Amino acid sequence: EHQPGRYRFTLAHELGHVVLHAELFKEHRFRNVDEWKRFVRAFPDLELSRLEWQAHSFAGLVLVPSEALHRELKSAARQVKAKSVAKETDFAKSLIVDMVATRFQVSGDVIQRRIDYDGLDVSVSHELLLRCGTGSDAEVLQRLRRKRRFRPLTRLRLTRRSRTYPLKC
Repeated sequence: EHQPGRYRFTLAHELGHVVLHAELFKEHRFRNVDEWKRFVRAFPDLELSRLEWQAHSFAGLVLVPSEALHRELKSAARQVKAKSVAKETDFAKSLIVDMVATRFQVSGDVIQRRIDYDGLDVSVSHELLLRCGTGSDAEVLQRLRRKRRFRPLTRLRLTRRSRTYPLKC
């Protein structure tokens, strides 16, 4: 099945690994896929999850920038209000997320994660209010770092080796 949105996200996600974790991969040269798989399996689960979360977040920020997300959420909220479903808050929120996901050509999960990542509150009531945090992506990242919700990986200890690899994020 042809899924261009999924392909776009996967490419952005992998690009996130290249950009955020370049130092880690520069220290290793893989001759084949099996070597790469062994390398990845050597990571502690928590560190591997952190690397994946960072690449996922990177992809979301690239494909769905904060300012455009805020603008599209407000536009979708107005459209949902016009459809007179505002009293069905969960349904209305779902419609908003789906509409925005379609506009950005990503999944609803990506939009929901971006909403959560930016600390946005999509509030739907009888007046259909949308409250959004403000700021550029860099400002959002600064707020998240202050809240300790985002911590770039700077050192990693692999379980099968005693060497620590510095990373630049």
